[in-house]
Amino acid sequence: KEILEVHKIKFEERRFSRVNSGANNVIFIKTTLEDPCKLVSEIIDDISVKKESRARYIQRLIPVVGTCKAYEKNMTALLTSKLASVFQPGLEVTYCIIFKCRNNNQVKQNDTLNLMNSTIRTLSETAR
Repeated sequence: KEILEVHKIKFEERRFSRVNSGANNVIFIKTTLEDPCKLVSEIIDDISVKKESRARYIQRLIPVVGTCKAYEKNMTALLTSKLASVFQPGLEVTYCIIFKCRNNNQVKQNDTLNLMNSTIRTLSETAR
């Protein structure tokens, strides 16, 4: 009876579902949660408190809060909309950008990093 109920749930209604991205050795999981960053923070806090591993093969767990096409105006708009609450003027915030380009030879690392840094500097001049 419970198995039939599970099969009745539509694919879109599941809390977590795998996204086929075409990238090798990377798994993207789509969620219906409002804030995936909070979930990742709670998982990391739990691991650090209990000092025991929860999964055998996870090397990184990075929440993705937005995606866009790899064009300057799209990346700038996404960065501005998603990071405006984090990089507020007057707050001294440090950040790190992890650049990993897969399946795209047109995106250059230096150009992307300069674009991201300049966008973050417009949001908060004290960010480092």
